[in-house]
Amino acid sequence: MWAALFLVTVPAAVLSNARVVEVSPRAGDVFWWTQAAMPVLGAVAAARWTAGTGRRRTPEGFVSALLAATFSGALYLLASLALYRWVIPFGDPVGWLGLVALPAATAGGVPGFALGLRMGAGPPGRSRYAAGGLLAALGGYLIFPTTDVAVLHGAGGEPRFRYGSHVVEATAAGRFAIHRFGAGQPSPCRVSGPGVTGEPATRLTVPVNNSHDATTDLIVAIFSTPSAGSYTVACEPAEYGVQPLARGAAPVVRTWPVPLIVLLGSLPGLVVAGDTAVRRARHRRATRPDATP
Repeated sequence: MWAALFLVTVPAAVLSNARVVEVSPRAGDVFWWTQAAMPVLGAVAAARWTAGTGRRRTPEGFVSALLAATFSGALYLLASLALYRWVIPFGDPVGWLGLVALPAATAGGVPGFALGLRMGAGPPGRSRYAAGGLLAALGGYLIFPTTDVAVLHGAGGEPRFRYGSHVVEATAAGRFAIHRFGAGQPSPCRVSGPGVTGEPATRLTVPVNNSHDATTDLIVAIFSTPSAGSYTVACEPAEYGVQPLARGAAPVVRTWPVPLIVLLGSLPGLVVAGDTAVRRARHRRATRPDATP
């Protein structure tokens, strides 16, 4: 369930706040999707717990279902907070106040307990394999527009385009994006400055598209500055721009080989398929004639 919710809430949250690239979304607007998913997560967790523990119609069974819903909600909230702090960071992080959404998961455990009392104890159907495959394909596709928006909203200021080399004044250790203006194959760029001499910038395997107003603007590479100072960015003859980037994993992900990026996006669907296989195998072992009670 976590896998499916992450696949729904993260791309939906990021892409729904991408209507105006020049205005960075507020973390609260993005985190709202996580908060909205909490009752659903709590209901599913409580239902699965109740069905898996014998569907107890007792006060203890009800309390245990609520605890399962609360525990699952807490883990999901912490994972979401970590995601929006270190992977897709925003200028106004939600912080620990995001945990106020936890009671919504507990409340979702109430209908989840009632649903679990009516659920069968059998294994998940084969249709979950198809659902996992569909989620994997969808995630492999959505990871590209999602990381596009994450990289663009993590950039600071506007790039200044010019031919030849750029001089970048870094106030501290950080990361920068290299834009290429106009169509054509991006040329390699090298960075020199305090602690680096002619170090090649890391090229993005799939450039991030920042084109608008009938112009072509692609983020084609990134580089890091180890400390404050003046750095020279030298590219082959073409029109390039340099722009600061926020810390976060999204720009680094776009430097990975394309199959690895697709695999990362497909993980939620693969988790669903794997969980289905494990649960079906466990049920087969438990129902064998020679199985130990």
